[in-house]
Order: sequence, then C-alpha cells, then structure tokens
Amino acid sequence: MSKKVMFLAHEGVGLGHIARTCKIANHLSEKNMCLVVTGSREAAWLLKRSVDFVKLPSLDGLITERARYLGTKLYFDRGDEKAIRFRKTLAEETARHFAPDIIFIDHTFTGKGGEYKDLLLRSGSEIFIVLRPVLGTREESVRHIFGNLGADLIPVLQPKVLVAGDARTSTSSDDVRSFFPTIPIEHVGYLAGPGERTNPSARPYNILCSSGSGFDGEVLSYAMCELAEKQPDISITLIVGPRGSNPPAAPPNVEVILETHSIHQQLERAQLVVCHGGYNSVIEAMSHHLPIVVFLGDGVDPIARDERRIHSRLLSSHYPLLVCEDVKELPQAIHSSRELPAADTYPNALVVNGLANIGNLVATASPAKASDFVVTPIDRTGDG
Repeated sequence: MSKKVMFLAHEGVGLGHIARTCKIANHLSEKNMCLVVTGSREAAWLLKRSVDFVKLPSLDGLITERARYLGTKLYFDRGDEKAIRFRKTLAEETARHFAPDIIFIDHTFTGKGGEYKDLLLRSGSEIFIVLRPVLGTREESVRHIFGNLGADLIPVLQPKVLVAGDARTSTSSDDVRSFFPTIPIEHVGYLAGPGERTNPSARPYNILCSSGSGFDGEVLSYAMCELAEKQPDISITLIVGPRGSNPPAAPPNVEVILETHSIHQQLERAQLVVCHGGYNSVIEAMSHHLPIVVFLGDGVDPIARDERRIHSRLLSSHYPLLVCEDVKELPQAIHSSRELPAADTYPNALVVNGLANIGNLVATASPAKASDFVVTPIDRTGDG
C-alpha cells in the first residue's frame, strides 16, 4: 500500500543532511508519495522528478548567529523568535494539507528552534529519526538533536531511531541510549547506491577529491593542487563545493568543479577518493568500491572532526580507508592507499542496503488517521 511520506530535513552548514534525506526520498518515491520540507535550496537538484519539496526560508538569512557565522546577510530582521515562527507556520500548513502517514527527520528532532514540535505532536504519523553512524561529542550532539523540548516528546511520540550505518562501525546508538535507554534503535545499513566497480588499472591514475560543501575546504584543495604540480603523471578532479572557492592557479592536470549535481561520472573514472570523511562522500566512494583517504583538517568544525575521526577509524577495519590528520602527511597517505586491498576482499562485508531496509520499514508501517492531524490556527497576536 502506498504511503504519504514527509521529510523534515535539517539544514547543516554542509550538504550531508539534505543529501541523505533526498537519497531516501528518491528511493521511497518509487512506491510512495514523498514530500520534502527544508530550507536547503539544494533539494531542487538532489531530488528526482518523482519527489517534490516545499522550500522553507533558509536559516542562513533568518537566524542572527548563523548568518554571522556564515558571513551571510539577514533578509528577515524581526528577531530570531519570529523567524522561527515564520518557518513553523509554513511547515505546519504543509503537513496539515499533505497529512503524512510517516514523517522522517534527519538529525534535529524538533527543528533548529523547535518549529516542528507542535507539528509532530498533532500529526498522528509514525516518526523515524535518521542519524549518522557516529555523532561526535556525545553530550553536545545528543543535546543538539533532542533540544528544544525534543527530549520531552520521546515518551509521548515514541519515535524510532534509524542509524544509517553498520552496527560494527557505529557509536550513535550508544550515545542516544545513554540518555534515552528505552528508545527503539535500528541499524538499517549504509545508504550506498548500486555503483559499479572502477577499473583500477586505468591511466592516468585519477584521484577524485571532494570538499563536500566546500566550507573550510581550502586547505585540502590547495594541498591537492600542490600534489598535482609535483606529480604530473596523476590526474585530479577537484570538487570544491557550493560554499568553496576556486584555487587561484590549478595546474593543468587538475580539473576544478565548483558544484556538480552528480559525481557518478567522476567516480567511474577514479581510482581513489580523497575527502574530509563526510558521510555522503564516504558512501559515494563505497558505492563504487573505491579506496578512501580521509583528511581531517584543522579548519573543520571540531564536533564534525571528532565524528569523522571516530567513524573513519571504525570503518578502516572493514573497508580500504586511511586517515590523515596533518596536511604534510597527505602525499604519503595517498601513495600508501595504492597498496590497500580491494574493497571486496575484506571479510564480513559492511551492511550497505540501508535504502532497501528503510523501504521495508515504510511498507509495513501503519497509515496515520487523517482526523489525527489538527494544527492550531495561526496566532497573529503581536505581529505588528
């Protein structure tokens, strides 16, 4: 039976949350009606035509602290509280009309400022919270995910946590259970797609370097350009990301791409992926059986860096992956990666059919009762 599935996608500085959300929505749209609600404009090109989305006002220009951090201009100057109400109203009206059977939330349970709290309480929908395999600093991460009264809703709504990874390379379940011992948690597996094996003997040796969103990616980009100058026999495809900037003088054996809607073509001709260790960069490499070098640069957000370090160390026992923490060590790590065993030679292969497992959960979920969804009328008191 087809279900109506709504996604509330957290807006991170990078593309991780929205990319993960859209990957799930694209898969589920084959048999269900899916709608994504987010402030991330990247949903426009991450989603298939079979999925639509409602664009909320972006947090980047709404919330004072976030705008200051990103160096963006505020386009709504009536204060953070009214900015959150702005998003809350739009999200609730969308949910009221769509009347979802199931709601997926990536990361923050009730939204950045609690704007989804009332929506969730009144929805009557089954709720799934999707988390990465590793969260990073336990107390701060869990407080961030379940803040804004989210912790109070756990016993009321009884959501289920879906960890998008293998239990052997995950710590998020332990982190969450340390605060919520009875919350149901399931490791569905990595959301890796059905990529094809890359030809390891292709020439020249091609490295795909992804800076994710590009935020704090300059150190890695410059280091790869320097490597290319010293080793003209290799070829590097450098994706700097939508928040990144072009290196001032890339050598001729470096192809610079500011932003791409799909990197499958680049992955198919690569022999190695170099990245910061973000979830989506890693699973894209895994989908094509490519070895990975993770560079944990100093510029990366400390919590994100902690999360990526832990995840990469765990993953390296089950997949051809090397971790590099100093930019001076990067050339040697890339050289050493050529000696890594092939991905399919590792015993006890990782669980990577997360999309199929999520599809099975949705297929067996109970539909919501339409009469359960009642949204409080908009309070215009004090709007001025």
